Amino acid sequence: AVRRALLFLQKERELAQQGITRIAVNAQISEGLKGVRTDAEERLVRQILKETGFNVNQSAKRLGVKRENIYYFLKKFGIERDA
Repeated sequence: AVRRALLFLQKERELAQQGITRIAVNAQISEGLKGVRTDAEERLVRQILKETGFNVNQSAKRLGVKRENIYYFLKKFGIERDA
C-alpha cells in the first residue's frame, strides 16, 4: 500500500511538472451525468483561470477551446475576475 501511494505521488508530481492539473469532482450521484459534467467543467474552468491569472487566451489554449467558449463559461458559471 505504501509503495502504491508513493507511485501515485510520483505520477502526480510528473503531471504537475507538465502543467496537467488534477481536479476533484464531488457531485451527487442523484445529479446524473449532466450535473457531474457541469460541476467538473466549472471547477476546471475556475482552476485554469486562476492558474493563468485570468488570462482568457491562455485559458482557452490550455482547455483546447475558443476564447468565445471561455466567455460563455464566465457567464454560465457567474465567474468574475477579482478586483
